Amino acid sequence: MKYNFYPFNGKGDYKLVLVKDNKAVIEISNPEIRKYRAPYNGYVVFHRKDIPKDWWGNYNADALQCLNIHGGITFCEKEGNYIVFGFDCGHLGDETNPKLKDINYVMQLTEQMEEQIMEYKKVIKKWRGYGIKRRCRLLDEITTKGKIKEEASFGKMIDMLSGGQDLRKERRWKKVEERSVWFGKEYKEN
Repeated sequence: MKYNFYPFNGKGDYKLVLVKDNKAVIEISNPEIRKYRAPYNGYVVFHRKDIPKDWWGNYNADALQCLNIHGGITFCEKEGNYIVFGFDCGHLGDETNPKLKDINYVMQLTEQMEEQIMEYKKVIKKWRGYGIKRRCRLLDEITTKGKIKEEASFGKMIDMLSGGQDLRKERRWKKVEERSVWFGKEYKEN
C-alpha cells in the first residue's frame, strides 16, 4: 500500500476494503455501529504540497463544506507529509439507502470528493478575493461538474440558515440589520 490511510489501516472497528491509488473505502466492522448507518466511508490522501496550508486538519476552511460531497467532509487530518480528507455514511437515512451499501458507489463518491477538492484548490485564491455572489457562482461551477448529486451537508444547511456566513468575508458576529447582535444581545464594537 503506497498511502497511509491513517487512522483506518485495519485498526479497531475499521477495515480497508477498496483502495484505488490515493483513495480508499473503509468498512465499519462493528455490528452495533452498523445498525444505525451505512457500512462504508470514503477517504482521499493528498500530499500536503497539493493542499492549502490553512486546510490542513480543518474541513470547515474556506467553505469546503459547500462542495458536493456526501454529507459534507467529516474528516481532515494531517499525517506526516499527507492530508487525509474523508466523508462518512452515518447520516440520517444513510442506513436505508441501498446505494451506500455498494462499495463501488461509495468509491465513486470518493473520486468525486477528490475531483472537487482539487478543482476548488485551483481557484481558491480567486475565491478569497470575491464577494459573496461571485463566491457562490464559483462554487456552483465546481459542484455542478459532479456526476453524483448530493444533498447539502448538515454543516452547509446550518450555515445557510444562519445567512451563509461561510461565504462572507466578515466575522460571524459583524453587524446584522444596522445593529450589532450576538446571540440576541446587542453589543458595542471596540
